[in-house]
Amino acid sequence: MTAPDSRHFVLPDGTGAPIARSELLSLGAHMAAIRLTWLPGATGVPEAGPWREAIAAHARECRARGVRVIETRVVTDEVAAGPDGPARADAHRERCREAGFRECDRRHEFLVPLADALAAVAATAGQVQLEWRCVATTPGAELQRAAALLAAVAVGDPDADPDDDALGFLLSRREDADARITPESLQVGSLDGADAAIVAPTVWPVTRTGSLTYMGVLSEFRGRGLGAEVMRHGLQALHDMGAFRYHDGTSSRNAPALALFRRIAARPSRVQEQWRLEL
Repeated sequence: MTAPDSRHFVLPDGTGAPIARSELLSLGAHMAAIRLTWLPGATGVPEAGPWREAIAAHARECRARGVRVIETRVVTDEVAAGPDGPARADAHRERCREAGFRECDRRHEFLVPLADALAAVAATAGQVQLEWRCVATTPGAELQRAAALLAAVAVGDPDADPDDDALGFLLSRREDADARITPESLQVGSLDGADAAIVAPTVWPVTRTGSLTYMGVLSEFRGRGLGAEVMRHGLQALHDMGAFRYHDGTSSRNAPALALFRRIAARPSRVQEQWRLEL
């Protein structure tokens, strides 16, 4: 196992061949995620010992930083994980249980050509109601106001968590060296002069993949068809920022978001279990 720093580990199999990459990602001041990526062409399951050591190192760093919650996701369907998917999922679950994680929910993810997603949403488009403005993604009063809006939008959202740090989440996007952050990367939509919605488009230029890192509508403006409009605006922003593919997902408990995603894809490209460790 190689460990250039406590945030990044390469996990080997019994012969020492690299199988997966384990990374610690910041989700704000009090939350973090362990992202497990299966390396292209690799087969099998990582050795348990190095995997345990990686999780323990991630947890130590989080405690030192004052992080209260760590999340990780286990891929459960063979389509996404390949023929070793079931064995890998079982091993990942076991490592989570050993470290004290508990299973919370399932996440449905969708990956489609962006042009197809735009066409599908446009086909059911209603009247444009929102006026949009770009918001600075750098620290300052403007970003703080956007964070306050995001926190308000997230109330009652099954994808959100009471421990979420809205400002920290928005700032953490700039830590992703692979992402392209432009003026379009954070936008607020207003209705009759009042802020009503927020969307955070992100593009990864190497893969030309885009995601709406967060999108939502304030509770008092829901039920007017604004969710579809927010998605349509966000998808167009991804197109303008150079994305070719669209990748996003949501909790299995988030019925409104799932309904939006099912407009663009009949079934998810993969399903993941969400596991959580409270420190």
